[in-house]
Amino acid sequence: MRPRHYRALGTVLVAAALATFVLTTQRGKKTEDSTLVAIPEPDLVRISVVWDEGRDAEYEASDLLSESSEDSELLGEAPESAPAEAESAPSAGASLAESEGTESDGAGAEEPEPTRLVLAREDDPSDPMGSHWVFEEPLAGLRVDPSTASNLVKRLSFLECERRIEGEPDLATYGLDRPALTITIEDAKGRSTTLLVGRKHPSADWERFAMLEGAKEAVVVAASLVTDVTRDPQELRDKRLSTLSTDEVRTVQIGRLRPPVESSDAPDDEAEASSESEAVPEPWEDTTAGMDVPVASDSFAVRFQEPTRADEDPEWLLESTSTLRGDPNGCRMFVSDLTNRRAESFHLDHPITEDLAACGLDEPSQTYVIAGRRKDPDSRKEAKAETTETISVGDHTPEGHVYVMASWRPEILVLKDTDFDALQKSLDDLRNKQLHDFEKSDLARIRTARAGLEVELIPSEDDSERWVLADGTDTEDFAASALVNMAAVLSASKFVDEAPTDLEQYGLDAPAATLTIIPKRGDPVTITFGGPVPGDPASIYARSSLSQAVVTVDSFRLESIPDALSDIAALPAEEPVESETTESEAAPDVESEVVPSTESTP
Repeated sequence: MRPRHYRALGTVLVAAALATFVLTTQRGKKTEDSTLVAIPEPDLVRISVVWDEGRDAEYEASDLLSESSEDSELLGEAPESAPAEAESAPSAGASLAESEGTESDGAGAEEPEPTRLVLAREDDPSDPMGSHWVFEEPLAGLRVDPSTASNLVKRLSFLECERRIEGEPDLATYGLDRPALTITIEDAKGRSTTLLVGRKHPSADWERFAMLEGAKEAVVVAASLVTDVTRDPQELRDKRLSTLSTDEVRTVQIGRLRPPVESSDAPDDEAEASSESEAVPEPWEDTTAGMDVPVASDSFAVRFQEPTRADEDPEWLLESTSTLRGDPNGCRMFVSDLTNRRAESFHLDHPITEDLAACGLDEPSQTYVIAGRRKDPDSRKEAKAETTETISVGDHTPEGHVYVMASWRPEILVLKDTDFDALQKSLDDLRNKQLHDFEKSDLARIRTARAGLEVELIPSEDDSERWVLADGTDTEDFAASALVNMAAVLSASKFVDEAPTDLEQYGLDAPAATLTIIPKRGDPVTITFGGPVPGDPASIYARSSLSQAVVTVDSFRLESIPDALSDIAALPAEEPVESETTESEAAPDVESEVVPSTESTP
């Protein structure tokens, strides 16, 4: 490149730099210090929002702001295009207004009153985090969704502007003499900071003009801030049935008391309004603490047991008339389903006794008593006291769902029918169905007996993945693999009889086959296979030496056990036997030669 080309390029770069400087300093600058609010998250204790949707609609309808060059100089240069995360605020404002029962349009309609949303941090000694968020207005005393509250606190505790606008602000031009939105945040020391939010930028819907109360300059903030703080309060509500996570739960006591019935006397809208007006929204207390929860005969408990040694795995136990081992995956999935359930909707806030009876919650059909210790997800800190919560299930709603109530919150909730069905696990559903405790890598020998044939398999010395007969005879790979894999994962389908007194009815007095698993360490386990299950040709009876219980297993398991040596051993092929034949019996290899007649013709 020639020198003159370098000079031309330098001129262009300088011009571009000057243009950028003018735009950022004269028409709304993006400075390094864009921070409006900086409060440590734990110190933020109250958020107050006043949203005047009518005023915002008035600003939308007015043409006070034009896009003339003069106004552009005054208002600050807007970006050429909207950022990807830009959101529009009016619909969110409408949601908050609708939650207060106001109307914002219609000929001759009164201008709606500004709506208020006040959230407060509430101390919680049982939570390692130390607190949770509740509504003060509206929905007084009810909890805010913890994830939503956390996101909102993070945004407001460290709030930034998009640009600052130099000079003394014209409050009327920016809509800051009569702000459409006022956000006040308070810290633990009683200090408050108020942000006034006015009009949208005339050429950028994704931006709004704002100003800290008492400040001498206006700023531009993202309109998504308005969207976040003017959402419908119903959308901000906590929908959890339990405050404990799956990993925090240690026991779940399941009480199956009666089947839910169709509810025909559930409160209608008038009754709901009446009960809400009569009930005084006091801070909610768990009234079930210390009470004996009724337990039905088919009820049981699911308990998580920590390992006592470093080389042991944790396990789940099922406690009923006796203690049984639970299926690790099944029990964890059940607890996860329970703790991760979310309400489909909110039926009634602060119900009174008549409301509980109408929903079948005065005498619940089912109860789930959950106990555990809360943990701080960001550290190993664990609560000192155990948290116990009760989920009560009432009757069916007219739509087929069920009414539920959690002891830690004062509302009647509606749980979706499919979510309710997912919790209907029986003792057998959660029970450990493995007929032995070994992994495939633990197996040292396998012995089988069927139809008078006894077979013993061991891993090959040359290849531990291959199994051969104990006498060294090679095996058919597919047959041997099928037998070993079946033995490693053999499990019950159903439990039939815990303490059988007559084995003959199950065909276990004279077994059809036996399978003995000898581990590298520990005692052998023998599985006995009995007769077919009546009416279920796909199942047979079986029994493990670890338990007295008679169970059923899939009948095809029996087919893996050989009843003839040729089913599993790789026998040499038989050589064909040649038969002795006489020379006269041997067939000629060629056609017989035709000898012409020597007789003369007369």
